[in-house]
Amino acid sequence: MKTFPTYLLLALLFLVGCTGLKTKRSSIVPIDVKISGTYSNTPYYNNIPLRDTMSLLEIFNIKEKEADEVHIEFKDEDHLILSFYESADSISQKVKTEIVFPGRFVKGNFFEIEFKNNKLVIPLIYGWRDIDRLRIGMLYGGDLVVDKKFADDSFVFIFGGGYGYRFQSYFRVME
Repeated sequence: MKTFPTYLLLALLFLVGCTGLKTKRSSIVPIDVKISGTYSNTPYYNNIPLRDTMSLLEIFNIKEKEADEVHIEFKDEDHLILSFYESADSISQKVKTEIVFPGRFVKGNFFEIEFKNNKLVIPLIYGWRDIDRLRIGMLYGGDLVVDKKFADDSFVFIFGGGYGYRFQSYFRVME
């Protein structure tokens, strides 16, 4: 009886990678600066590894605020405005918060915001990257799709380590 060669098994393990949910390009509406909308802060679907859910504010790296809905509009071609009403001590009092994010339109259908994009590469010798970015797109029904990528890893010759993830979350448009 022949056994499966160990080196083939190891090669397969190195070639396997994790990917995020792929949204078909045909279901994405090209966005431009004229588009704006109010969206639920809680996703109706996502594929986040090792976690149940992540709110829209958390995806934008706003972790200390709570809101039910988030309004998104474009100031111009290079800036997105995210605004929301956060709850205050009293139920009747709400405080409006507005944050401007620099970004750019990429691949025709997305607006990309880079929180971090640090890379250092010496080919075949050393490499390091620290990436935190998101891409915002819109589905034909008006819902928002947000693709988040995070990576912090490095390598020296053939030895490497680090972590990273990529996921997509879908948020309903509020009527």
